[in-house]
Amino acid sequence: MTARVDPAVLARALAPYGADPASCRFLGGFESQVFEARYPGGALVLKLGDPGHRSPDAVEAECEWLEFLTARGVPAAPPIRAADGRYAALLGEPGEAVCARAYVKAPGAPLQRKGAKSAKTQIQITSVFLRLCAFAPLR
Repeated sequence: MTARVDPAVLARALAPYGADPASCRFLGGFESQVFEARYPGGALVLKLGDPGHRSPDAVEAECEWLEFLTARGVPAAPPIRAADGRYAALLGEPGEAVCARAYVKAPGAPLQRKGAKSAKTQIQITSVFLRLCAFAPLR
């Protein structure tokens, strides 16, 4: 699996976090292209998504909500603010632009189980699960 992003856009996406482009590696993706890189705080996960699917304002709101939850003890990877103080950035040329955001990389390893579904199927299942969780009340 290979990334489908302009290397210059990827470098611009990493820069606001002080991330090292040489440490960047493509992790995969479905609705977003996902990368791992080193930054001054450790390891981060960078997501580059289609702004037609989720606008920078929507990503900003999602990250603010995630920050609220993690600050109250919900175990999740917190979002990282870029150098300009925002969570989301629109990068690239019209028609090829991406919405970039980053999260602290959670510790652990990818889940593997006997008879596991394909990565695409796992991502689809996770996406549906997370959408369902959005409607579940917090306790």
